[in-house]
Amino acid sequence: MKNKKWNYNAYCNIKMEDGKILLLQDYIIVWLDILGQSKTFSQLDLPLPLMLNEKYDIFKRVVKETFFKVKQFRTIIEDLIREFNAKNLYKSDSLVEISRIDIQFISDSAILKIPFIKNFEETERIPLASLIIIFLESLKDICNIVSGIMMFSFSQGIAIRGAIDFGVCAEMNEIKTDIYGAGVVNAYRNEAKVAKYPRIVIGEHLCKTIGFYCNIYNKQPELFVNRDATLRNQIEHFRRYFSEDQDGIPMLSYLDFFTEDHEMFVEQKEIIIEAYKFIEEQLQIHIKNADDKLSGRYKLVKAYFLERLDVSYNSQKEIVDIALK
Repeated sequence: MKNKKWNYNAYCNIKMEDGKILLLQDYIIVWLDILGQSKTFSQLDLPLPLMLNEKYDIFKRVVKETFFKVKQFRTIIEDLIREFNAKNLYKSDSLVEISRIDIQFISDSAILKIPFIKNFEETERIPLASLIIIFLESLKDICNIVSGIMMFSFSQGIAIRGAIDFGVCAEMNEIKTDIYGAGVVNAYRNEAKVAKYPRIVIGEHLCKTIGFYCNIYNKQPELFVNRDATLRNQIEHFRRYFSEDQDGIPMLSYLDFFTEDHEMFVEQKEIIIEAYKFIEEQLQIHIKNADDKLSGRYKLVKAYFLERLDVSYNSQKEIVDIALK
């Protein structure tokens, strides 16, 4: 049994066969993916010289819907994370500096990653209570960022899905552009196999970790002296922003980040309207194409919005306003 302070090593150094040191630690990982790219690329069915000569109009449209869209998607993510990292200069009440969020792009996917520990010299052995605070603060930060990515992408005509999960990872090179580990595998699997339509699912390993840490708090509250209010606020945050979807899968309620605070709702109202317009447009396209699978999925996204918003239309059935329910 550990002592009352429950000091734990927060990372592990392993020497590899080539003599280099591999640093392993827990990461929160988000895997995001743009939907529909493979189907669109299938229209490029000729070598480029023939495509430019015989199907230039198709080529130009496909480039706009693929290369341009991926660039737009990456810019949204880079801008939001750059702004967040510039402001995120505080230290938590655990007195351990919170790590920045980093990005790794792979084709039309993005990996967002946040390790637990930033300054290893100060954190040889950290009280478990401090690790839990760091974990929850980091998770809250990345959920807020992902909520913004989701809504800004919708508002610019980009459908994405993704997953947030957790696990041991390591950066495989010194410039931190090649992460590998359980967290990445878990997030990718959930994005590819579980998400299925435009939403952000919460992975099983992340849910178990939250439950494990909350259980420690419930059984040993004395470990969290002077941090009780902080911890309760963080837990309440996840109760609001993590919800169970109609299929029983835990998901990030990304719209609530924009609607919970009235000032935020007013400030971002046009973004929310444009996002909802895009969902309605996609739904009508798939209904027109008699695609029951995709229309069914966009009906779920529309229903999610309408659980939280009242939408007003003019006589031409154009959206003119939204209000909170």
